[in-house]
Amino acid sequence: DDKRVIVSTPEERAKPFMDRLDKQIEILENQLQQEKATNAELQVKLEKANFELKQLNDKTSSQNLYIKLLQADLKEEMERRIKAENTISPKDWKMSVISLFISFVGGLGVGIILHMLVGG
Repeated sequence: DDKRVIVSTPEERAKPFMDRLDKQIEILENQLQQEKATNAELQVKLEKANFELKQLNDKTSSQNLYIKLLQADLKEEMERRIKAENTISPKDWKMSVISLFISFVGGLGVGIILHMLVGG
């Protein structure tokens, strides 16, 4: 009966474990590379989104400034119109004086005629 004893070295016994560890390390390195690539893509998207956000903020600030200018112009125009409505133009002033004169002359004429008819 030939009994053989198989003697293996520690390296030979560790080889299957080392192979599995190498395989796991390779998988983890691949995952790490994928995560780095994904992270880089997300960083680019984030930078683009931040740029677009800055542009929108600039546009909003510009529009707000324009609205404030329009409000100031509108207030000024309203004040000008209110002032114009509350003041008599030179033309209207002349027409008022002429109307007053005509009314006075007309009233005076009616008074004279009435005086001649009644007092007579």
